[in-house]
Amino acid sequence: MLNLEKANGAIYAEYLYGDKVVGTASMEIYEDDDNDVRIERFDIADAFQGQGHGTRFIHELVSALREEGYDGNIFAAAENEKSARFWSKVGSETTEDPYSYTDIGFGVYMV
Repeated sequence: MLNLEKANGAIYAEYLYGDKVVGTASMEIYEDDDNDVRIERFDIADAFQGQGHGTRFIHELVSALREEGYDGNIFAAAENEKSARFWSKVGSETTEDPYSYTDIGFGVYMV
C-alpha cells in the first residue's frame, strides 16, 4: 500500500507491507510545462531489501504520480553502485538532465 502527501512543493510517500512502513521517498515537483518529478530520496528499510519491495514501491509510486497528473519525466540520481543497479533495473540511464542533477559518478536515471 502506498500513501502520498503533498506539501511545500514536494511529495512524500510511504510504502507499507502489511502494517509496517518498509519504504519512504521524497520528491521535488516541477509544475511547469513538462510536469516533471525528481526523486530526492528513495529508501527501503534494511530488513526488507532484496525482497522485491523496492521494485514494487517504485512501480506503485510511478502509477500514483501519473494518477495525480504528473505526466512528465521522473528522474532519480544514483548515489552508489547498489542504487545504480536498482535504478538501471527499474529505469533507464539518461544524459538528459534538465534540473542540473549532481551526478556523482553513478548516473542519472529516468523511471
